[in-house]
Amino acid sequence: MSNTKLMFCLCLMIFSILVSFSVLAAQVPDAMKKPIIDSVTDTSWLTGTTEEALKNLNRWYTPNLAKEIWPAIKIFRDQQTDWHPVYKVDKVKLCSSKKNEAVVKVEILEVSPDNSKRHLNGVYKLKKIKGQWKIDFFEIKPKEKQNIDTL
Repeated sequence: MSNTKLMFCLCLMIFSILVSFSVLAAQVPDAMKKPIIDSVTDTSWLTGTTEEALKNLNRWYTPNLAKEIWPAIKIFRDQQTDWHPVYKVDKVKLCSSKKNEAVVKVEILEVSPDNSKRHLNGVYKLKKIKGQWKIDFFEIKPKEKQNIDTL
């Protein structure tokens, strides 16, 4: 085999390995996705007891963030409304990951009771506490204002 062919085969093999690693690196482990998906899609906190709502918050969020967002959730729960959209997580993209911290971008679909739809983009900072990933920070905005790849 000539040096040119050998070099070409070697380059092709290295390229294939790099592509494989980048695909694997972009995949978000289920353990990281779970608190995000559960916190976005679960609606039991709307009607459950205060204790149930707090239990769910503590499953999904770090203790500090759960304490920070609870007052706003309590105000929302106390308001009488029957206008509750349903949310679905469409895409999850890992941006960075260290041993116990990660940053993830998320595309969310909001479906209102009148069936109108709105696309949202979110950024989540996750922290691993006692072996479980929890949301330590999040920001969600309408897709018109940002693109998931430019967050």
